Amino acid sequence: MSHIVYSLNDNIEHLYSHNLYITPGQKRNPKNERIACLLKKVIREELTDRQKACVEMLYYEQKTIDEIAQELGIRPTTVYKHLRLARKTLRHCAEYFIRDP
Repeated sequence: MSHIVYSLNDNIEHLYSHNLYITPGQKRNPKNERIACLLKKVIREELTDRQKACVEMLYYEQKTIDEIAQELGIRPTTVYKHLRLARKTLRHCAEYFIRDP
């Protein structure tokens, strides 16, 4: 049995916001829907509060690293650390749950 493992690299913005680019009447891709659902669930249930805050601010609110650091009262290097660990968690979860049907 073969399966495809999707790589979640540092450029995962399109996975978070792919629904924003679907126009009314356009056919949705079930694989992208499954990926988006998984990402939302992992962000909600598997990330720490600080990782979740950094991911939400960066990808959903389109804030810069410096803005995130200032708002959370931490250094920019700490923001990068939280984002790196969050991406690692996302990749780990994706290995188990994203399969080609």
